[in-house]
Amino acid sequence: MLCLVEVDQGRLIKHPLCESFLHLKWKRIRKFFVLNFLFHLIFVAFFTSFVYTTYSTYKQLSSVLFWPLLGFTCILASKEVFQITYGGICYYIKRWENLLQWSVIVASSLILISPEPWQHIAAVGILLVWIELMIVIGYFTMFGLYVQMFKRVSINFFKFLTAYFCLIIGFSLSFNVLHGKYKSFEDPVISMLKVIIMMSGELEFEDAFFDLKYPGTAHAMLLCFVILVTMILMNLMIGLAVSDIQDIRTRASLEQLVHHVEVIGHFENMFSKLVDYIHACKIIQACREKTLVLPNHCVFHIRPNDPCEKRLPPELIHSLYCLAGEQNMPRPTFCSSTSSRKHSAIPKHSVIRRPQINRIMQDSASCTAMTVINSYRMNSWTS
Repeated sequence: MLCLVEVDQGRLIKHPLCESFLHLKWKRIRKFFVLNFLFHLIFVAFFTSFVYTTYSTYKQLSSVLFWPLLGFTCILASKEVFQITYGGICYYIKRWENLLQWSVIVASSLILISPEPWQHIAAVGILLVWIELMIVIGYFTMFGLYVQMFKRVSINFFKFLTAYFCLIIGFSLSFNVLHGKYKSFEDPVISMLKVIIMMSGELEFEDAFFDLKYPGTAHAMLLCFVILVTMILMNLMIGLAVSDIQDIRTRASLEQLVHHVEVIGHFENMFSKLVDYIHACKIIQACREKTLVLPNHCVFHIRPNDPCEKRLPPELIHSLYCLAGEQNMPRPTFCSSTSSRKHSAIPKHSVIRRPQINRIMQDSASCTAMTVINSYRMNSWTS
């Protein structure tokens, strides 16, 4: 399945057989991701509590939370180093979630070393740890679809915003020239931030746009901004999101399966290399065996009409049942179809001459010979 993902054929993973295997595989390794979620949840709790107690009046509690946060930061850094060592640095760099985790590790380390000059980093670090927790929640099937949809919508939004960013820059510079004496437009960068906020409808017309120096120009620029940005641009963004929601949902489910393939493959690859390196550790070998659906071979029986069948989702069981029904349907052989066409070509109420009879007999004999050869091949294959 990893090969299918690497050659950009991930749509084949939607086959019921592949999807069933991924579902069973995920049920085997789900316990490890539950532990990973609990670890990140505790880390987020310690990080948030330490930041709030450090930059508030409850500074005496920060000394109590210092050592637990230091321990979890070291464990998180060791986990990332382990992934680089046994998972491969090429795969590690491709995933932006790993860069996010290193940003959290750096922010936590700087705050633990000296919290006073790093208040801005602490504010950014709190946001990053909660985003990281959202990504960890996205590993689970129940919430993974919505997290993948959020990622896809965010990417599409920034692509769309990049195409119209020149319009935002133009309005921000225009407002900076016309309303430079106001704090919201006194600097080009701050003016751009104000324009982005004004896109949501927060115009503050009474405060900034009753300028006596440029009354007509300021009002005309505001009217153009309301029409082009607040009305057209924002409604266009909403319309694109609504029209593409079904496609986004379909692609998000496929990307979730692809993500499961990558995570499961990376997880097994790390355990395989670790077992090859540490042969005597029975705990690691037991963990590796727990990640397998079955050691060698199994026959998975499905009871589609059994209400107690909970091993696979109902829609997946229905897809497998339909697929098995299509494969078990009797198919006409080549000879029978050929002979039927030959005999159907004979007119019912006409005189058949002897050359035509000889040709029909030859076709029937060749068809019989092909049937015998095919039956012999089938018997040899089954034996």
